[in-house]
Amino acid sequence: MITSAVRKHRKKLKSGAEGPGRVVADVTFGVWVNLLSRGSFTAMQQPVNYEANLWRKTIMHGFQVGDETNARGLPKRPIRRHVHDAAANLQALRNAAGHTAKSATAYANPAALPTCHGSRSSTSLKPAPNYSAG
Repeated sequence: MITSAVRKHRKKLKSGAEGPGRVVADVTFGVWVNLLSRGSFTAMQQPVNYEANLWRKTIMHGFQVGDETNARGLPKRPIRRHVHDAAANLQALRNAAGHTAKSATAYANPAALPTCHGSRSSTSLKPAPNYSAG
């Protein structure tokens, strides 16, 4: 969690020996995937809307759909759900690869890629092309 990463570096952050980038680097991939979700709840069970509070205000500006622009000439931004689903699929692939090599080879077929529970997105990850063939 973000809190544990801050705790780990608190003394160095206060002294200026480390910057916030070190904390960001120590946050797990699962935290980033979660921040791309619709939202969550605080420790006091208050709902937090990540779509409105994080995605629309800041995170979406870090993503762009190719060179496409919208009607106002601004970069076209992807839908949060699509970015979340792609990140969750990448996390599932990474976790499978980390557990066994046999599981990782199952993902050589794009149709075998995992999808998020309840995903309505058609976004999927595709393996890199095999340039050694032919």
